[in-house]
Amino acid sequence: ITMIMIKSISIFLMIILFPVLSFQQTWIQTLNGRNVWSLAQDHQQNVYAGGLTNSNSRIWKSTNGGYSWDTIFIGAGQTMWDFGFDASGSVYAANFSNGLLKSTNNGQNFTLIPLSVFNNKNLQGVECGSGGYVFVTTSSGFFRSTDFGQTFIETALTGLNCLP
Repeated sequence: ITMIMIKSISIFLMIILFPVLSFQQTWIQTLNGRNVWSLAQDHQQNVYAGGLTNSNSRIWKSTNGGYSWDTIFIGAGQTMWDFGFDASGSVYAANFSNGLLKSTNNGQNFTLIPLSVFNNKNLQGVECGSGGYVFVTTSSGFFRSTDFGQTFIETALTGLNCLP
């Protein structure tokens, strides 16, 4: 083997291995044994996860980028499908079978806006806009609030399965 061949092989290996090694990531599972259905980050960089443990819906919160998690909500019903965060700092969680959860104190307490407000349609998504707008998608329609979730009206997208 000539020196040119050795250099060529070395350069080839470096070209192949460098991208693999330089972009390698290590993942650590920190919510073991849980079914996580949604994941979102608020304006303060807190991370929220929604899901199920046994037959209880849950919300977990991480203040350190997902290295550790605190359970901040346990409730009946099916899972949390989506999260939304408004400009005032409120947290919204779309619970598929119970309604919209809202916290105005960083997840310390949640208030339930029941499914009856959404014509008993299963919630699938929530997004927040500016000026108090909160948008909720359901299994068969789309709702809008213009007052930070105090009231909701159904839009013309009724009858459609609206996913987040």
